[in-house]
Amino acid sequence: MLQTFNAVVLIAEDNKFDRTILKRAFAAAGSTADIRFFNDGQDLLDYLLSLANQELDERAPALVLLDLHMPRLNGKETLQRIRGDERLRPLPVVVLTTSDNERHVQEMYGLGANSYLVKPSDFDDLVATVNGFQRFWSGAARLPKIPIV
Repeated sequence: MLQTFNAVVLIAEDNKFDRTILKRAFAAAGSTADIRFFNDGQDLLDYLLSLANQELDERAPALVLLDLHMPRLNGKETLQRIRGDERLRPLPVVVLTTSDNERHVQEMYGLGANSYLVKPSDFDDLVATVNGFQRFWSGAARLPKIPIV
């Protein structure tokens, strides 16, 4: 039985179709996560930094899903800024992208990504990927409290 996944998951994804498919895949996987989408890395960072003056509770962001190819601030730049900010550094970042390029995989792990997932093109495979993602992050892994404030 899949453990409930009640985390707040921030997803930086510029493609509207991909956002819709991801939302459906999380629903099909039975996720109870609070999914929040951002158009690009800059929107995501603006949101995270806006939390700096707020009292966070258990519904604080638990992890980030990050696309590589986005306008304004791409995945690489976003990850660099997250890892470069002492308050955000503990935030788990999972790269979720269409790129299966070994150079991208090595680079993102080198910059501090916690995981690198390639988006499957088949919906059922995407649901299976989301199931695995949920199973790991809600069961095996322990998520840190993010000291944004």
